[in-house]
Amino acid sequence: FSRQFTMPVEVEWERLSVRRFFATMTTLSIVETGITHPLWVMKIRQQTHRGTAGGPTMSAVAKAEGIRALFRGFSCAALISPIVSSYFITYQWTKHTACRLLPSSVSYLGPSLAAVFAVVCSVMPYIPLDIVGQRIQVNEGKKTGRQIALQMWREEGLLSFYTSAHATIVVAAADHTVFWFLYEQLKAIVLGKYRKATDGGLPGWTGWAVESLLQCSSGTACGITAGLITNPLEVVKARLQTQAHVKDGIKYTGIMNGLAQLWAKEGTAGFLKGMKPKVVHRMYGTFSIIFLYEQVLRFSLLGPQSQPQ
Repeated sequence: FSRQFTMPVEVEWERLSVRRFFATMTTLSIVETGITHPLWVMKIRQQTHRGTAGGPTMSAVAKAEGIRALFRGFSCAALISPIVSSYFITYQWTKHTACRLLPSSVSYLGPSLAAVFAVVCSVMPYIPLDIVGQRIQVNEGKKTGRQIALQMWREEGLLSFYTSAHATIVVAAADHTVFWFLYEQLKAIVLGKYRKATDGGLPGWTGWAVESLLQCSSGTACGITAGLITNPLEVVKARLQTQAHVKDGIKYTGIMNGLAQLWAKEGTAGFLKGMKPKVVHRMYGTFSIIFLYEQVLRFSLLGPQSQPQ
């Protein structure tokens, strides 16, 4: 069983240029964030919307508030990009170490353990930016990110930047654990069958394009699956972190209380709040981020490596 799920290519940590990976990944991540940010805005607005209705649509927001409304909070999202790069570096190192230390019978758990560790290491600088970004959406652009951050500091103190931090950790750990486990295993199966069918893979740029497409397609399928599984947790997290600034609606006291109230008041529709923009965001976002991750990883390797001819 464990051999069936062995990763086809294990990157040697010693060959990875961390500086090159960090600089390249951060730059490209900012560009990718700019493209997908409107979808993130709509996801947050729909998830924080109380009631059985699905919430505002992108066209309605653009018509009522202008196109710029779809890019509110982008500065916070852009500042998350270096954290994303650090997350990937931590994940890669931990996966490399775990796969070497774990017994072969359970080595397939390495990516899941690495995902949890990477989340724990990167979550502290991420949470304040995530909360400020969410409050920008709740305030519907009435205040800038800087104004909201200063108000939080003056009126609520440092701890306000870590409101319901436990919810963020739980959601991120669950989402990333499911995603990386599924992705690494599906990638191993798909690439393994492709290489077997083509006697080691097609040559040159054709082989690179086919393998990249298989990796990105696997990542997209796993990203959507992980998003579906963890969406109820994400809805509760978003509401816990913004409910202090929402006048109407019942307040949640924690994750389990939030899930119970969400189901009781809104049913299945509540569990699926924000899924439409989330699925679109995951389809493009996961496809692009996996492409960036795999290609920047290849680009950042030192010494002899296989390149398309």
